[in-house]
Amino acid sequence: MGHRPELHQAGWRLAITYQNERLELEARDLIAEMPGAAGFMCDVTKDDEIARLFDELKSRCGVLHGLVHSVGFAPPEELKNPFLNTTRAKAFASRMTSASIR
Repeated sequence: MGHRPELHQAGWRLAITYQNERLELEARDLIAEMPGAAGFMCDVTKDDEIARLFDELKSRCGVLHGLVHSVGFAPPEELKNPFLNTTRAKAFASRMTSASIR
């Protein structure tokens, strides 16, 4: 699961996000393994849910000192510019299409 164990061992309080109720079931095990971790539902394809998540994190945690987003995917042509300029809509549409083919 990526950097999760190292970050938790280093003392980070982790917020684990999941897209929907079905994925919440899988996330529960991850959250239970790490004392102090919390789970939040957030469909990152929806701007209002991202805003709600950050409002909730700010309310519960105050300042965020780091963020690891591990849902990332972008078509190669999107990465010709700085990463922050990657268009989310195009990347998600491409990822969803490739995921449904598998």
